[in-house]
Amino acid sequence: MSSSGTSERAAIDRASRLRSAADALVRKIEHLRAPRLENTPKRALQGMGARLAAANLERLQIALCVMASAHEDGLVPAGLHHLRTRSEIEPMVTKRIDSTGYYHVKESDSFRDESETAKSLRAFIDQHKGDKERQRERETSIATAVAQLEGAVRFSDIPGFFPTPPDIIAKMIAAAALERDMKALEPSAGKGDILAALEAKGCNAVGFEINWTLAEVCQRKGLRCERADFIDVEPLPILDRVVMNPPFEKLQDAKHVRRAFDWLKPGGRIVALVAAGTPDHSRASWFRTWLSEVGAVIEPLPAGAFAGAFRSTNVGVAMLIIDRNRVGAHE
Repeated sequence: MSSSGTSERAAIDRASRLRSAADALVRKIEHLRAPRLENTPKRALQGMGARLAAANLERLQIALCVMASAHEDGLVPAGLHHLRTRSEIEPMVTKRIDSTGYYHVKESDSFRDESETAKSLRAFIDQHKGDKERQRERETSIATAVAQLEGAVRFSDIPGFFPTPPDIIAKMIAAAALERDMKALEPSAGKGDILAALEAKGCNAVGFEINWTLAEVCQRKGLRCERADFIDVEPLPILDRVVMNPPFEKLQDAKHVRRAFDWLKPGGRIVALVAAGTPDHSRASWFRTWLSEVGAVIEPLPAGAFAGAFRSTNVGVAMLIIDRNRVGAHE
């Protein structure tokens, strides 16, 4: 066999080993990204650590695949030709993980290896990866940033912040009887779970959120969310639907639901969560009377509906369905 044939065979062997190493990472990445219980600061830290590890393994996987293709095509620069194994490549393409507190970690802007060879390798990979790999990296970057922000607020003292569990969101979306292109609002968007569900149904959806970090979470997810206190925004009767989980403290839920009604156009509908005791509270007689006047449907939710939520609470919850009739009586 000629020297060129030997060299070609060696390149193919190197490419095969690199691809095998990349393929071996698939299940590890899936395992690290699998849903896990994160209901305590320690478990949340472990979850964030797993997501950051998965992001690094994905960078490594892309690098291994790019280098495998480069070896097959004879495109590996002379200065990178000696990089033939996962252990050599991994520190050059994976980022450092920094601890920012006892229960907080974040992805660093720097890589584990900042040598000139590592910089050359990263530049080469960036130049030769495909559109699919770039899209994966963008999605991972967004997901990591969102998870980082959500981790920062999960155990923070944010009044009224109790994100709606997925099963309850599904129930609310069904009750809203949505149609594509409806104008919809989530007045207290939180981390955007209801807002995302509205968008998934094809609604032209927007949210308000008073907390800066939560508003940024929504925006990082690509959701339309304004940083504002819903109560301070002048209502316009332009909406088909309002789907909402307002703050419950100090009967704010009653105030928010009543305010939301003024955003509905004739034929519009509100689907709202309120504290189970709010309609019968001694200081909310006006709300009870108004609910009766507009023909609200009140459906108590099962006990413990929020017990396993992103931020759990044992407060009893009811779901309201309120239609703004076209005739508009008793408004």
